[in-house]
Amino acid sequence: MGVNDTAYTLDNIYELIMVSQTWKNEAPISVKVKREGKELTLKGKTKLPFEDKPGFEATDLSKSKFKDAWLKG
Repeated sequence: MGVNDTAYTLDNIYELIMVSQTWKNEAPISVKVKREGKELTLKGKTKLPFEDKPGFEATDLSKSKFKDAWLKG
């Protein structure tokens, strides 16, 4: 198995995990796999997981000092 022209095995799979944390959304990716004795290269784009949920954004920057002091306790 390989990802982006780097071979991975059970011995170095943690390297893949570390590298995957640097991937950007919609970046090109290629994955080499073996299926029925044939090596295939799958190509696509990364899709990073995210959770879309309601939230808010503070737009009044004059209250930033108060907010930061409150968060520090």
